[in-house]
Amino acid sequence: MKYEVTVYLTCEYREYMHEAENVVTIGDLDDAQRAAVTSTASRLCIVASAGSGKTRVIVKRIEHLCEEGLLPNHVVTITFTRKAGFELAARLAKSFPPETRERPFVGTLHSFAMSELSSYHDENRSRMRTLIEHSKSVLEQQKVAQASKVARAISWCKTRLMVPEDVTDDAMIAICRHAHIHPRTLSRETFVAAWKSYQHECSKRGVMDYDDVLNEYCRRLGDKSYAQSRQYLYRHIFVDEFQDTTPLHMEIYRRLVGKKGSLSVVGDPDQSIFSFAGSSDVYLNHFADYFPGAHSVFLNTNYRSTRANVEVARCLVPPIDKSQEITAPRASTILPQVHVFSDHEAEAAGIMHIISSAHARGTELKDIAVLVRTNEQKNAFVTAAAKLGIGVTRGRHVVTDPVAANVWATIVSLRKKRRWKSIYDALDDIDGAQTIVGELDEEHKGLFRALRMAAREYMELFPHDRHGDVSGFFEYMESSLSTQTDTKSGFSLLTFHQAKGLEFHTVIVAGFEKGLVPLYQDRVRKKEEARLAYVALSRAIEELHITRASVRLRHGNSMVQQPSEFLASIKDHISELDLRNDIYTADEAIKRIADIRAKHLTKKS
Repeated sequence: MKYEVTVYLTCEYREYMHEAENVVTIGDLDDAQRAAVTSTASRLCIVASAGSGKTRVIVKRIEHLCEEGLLPNHVVTITFTRKAGFELAARLAKSFPPETRERPFVGTLHSFAMSELSSYHDENRSRMRTLIEHSKSVLEQQKVAQASKVARAISWCKTRLMVPEDVTDDAMIAICRHAHIHPRTLSRETFVAAWKSYQHECSKRGVMDYDDVLNEYCRRLGDKSYAQSRQYLYRHIFVDEFQDTTPLHMEIYRRLVGKKGSLSVVGDPDQSIFSFAGSSDVYLNHFADYFPGAHSVFLNTNYRSTRANVEVARCLVPPIDKSQEITAPRASTILPQVHVFSDHEAEAAGIMHIISSAHARGTELKDIAVLVRTNEQKNAFVTAAAKLGIGVTRGRHVVTDPVAANVWATIVSLRKKRRWKSIYDALDDIDGAQTIVGELDEEHKGLFRALRMAAREYMELFPHDRHGDVSGFFEYMESSLSTQTDTKSGFSLLTFHQAKGLEFHTVIVAGFEKGLVPLYQDRVRKKEEARLAYVALSRAIEELHITRASVRLRHGNSMVQQPSEFLASIKDHISELDLRNDIYTADEAIKRIADIRAKHLTKKS
């Protein structure tokens, strides 16, 4: 069979480029978007609700500032994820094409810091420590109990600018809570000893983890002369997803911007869902306190989702005042629905029916997502999908073609042996893999052509990354080997966290039960649980389904499940109710459904 080469992110890149050809002018923006793009404020906070066009605003603001005299290579744009960086870089490539020497930096804070540190060590002819991707492996080798959770705890402390000596008994309470460690299983003395031993081992090996990268860069910026050189070079810093900023991130931004630099941040406090990683929305909510004289703009129009879907999602995070209300111009053609099933197996089968029905009506499987709170919930849906032969992807692009998988395994093996320090190492290993594979048939030749094409496009989009963090390049290359079947013929099965930043025509949010949604009941984490549920619900463009089971298998035991308390908040916005549960009487339900349909439903043209 002839191998069909499909380069996923290459195709995605071209789609963005095609979209960019339909140039959006400032006149095409709404009033709030235009105010954000053209603001003359040197410190600008853009509060962007879900679906409000924030990426478009970031691109147009960068273009506008450069038209006003800012040099493109004086711009640094920080994204929260590599995927967001891929998208933003592709969109900016239309205004700042690869042949342009002066281009903005686009990437995650880690990739930016790695690039900066690499340049620093090259200039000073010093050796930079090698990056390790999984800190838990070092702890496991040291026989540390609960290595994965301890690694998370160490990371949380580092993001809060702590050192082992800062760990007090009170601090241990917060550390254990965020790392999901029972306090009785990890004492302060044991944790501090494990942390010190971990750092000593990393130092001995000449390696560093991702948090060390940011901490080292932050320390470099503590040198006045070095900080001034960075402030001169980078005149305007853009930060996306600012609601997920940690104290360490904030200190880096503060030192990068200095007293005279310019900063534009974009974020949504209602989507702050990474407190377990040390982030906090306090920096977004009180931006002017940290950067005096700052201006704020609120993008309050959701262009993505239908009006009914927006109302269902927003009722979990109601605005403090009317100025924060969200408008949604898109009328609904189908209303959100709640489905109640007897148990988790019936729920899985019912969701497969919802997916099949949506697919039969013309919705592609790649435009459908099932969202769950925990990874444990996924198993039932994988099993149910397999029985019906429905494709499913679980949050990443998996290389399943035998030829491609064999080549990729060879490249991964070479990467582990060589510990790539730059993209040029990776390019050498692509050629090395070709030598190992041996005589090439047309399938293999096409595959290696696809790899080189992906490598070239990545280097054009991210020229600053050539000597920096190669993890983004590795992810890009892996995606380039995903076949069309892998990426387009299955529905997505994701956790709420994994769904952040994505959107789908049809979304099914499963497990709306106490103990799952919300997963935690304490006052602080419960607020974040509501934001998590909001993130999940707001991924839906057209169809939104909410499901729950009366009985669920939890940790190997069948347990009776009560409805999520969040259902009480959204009951006024749903179009179908199971009259066996106690939300409404039959007469109340019929009247409410009629009222909702009259308010939201519009006939398809």
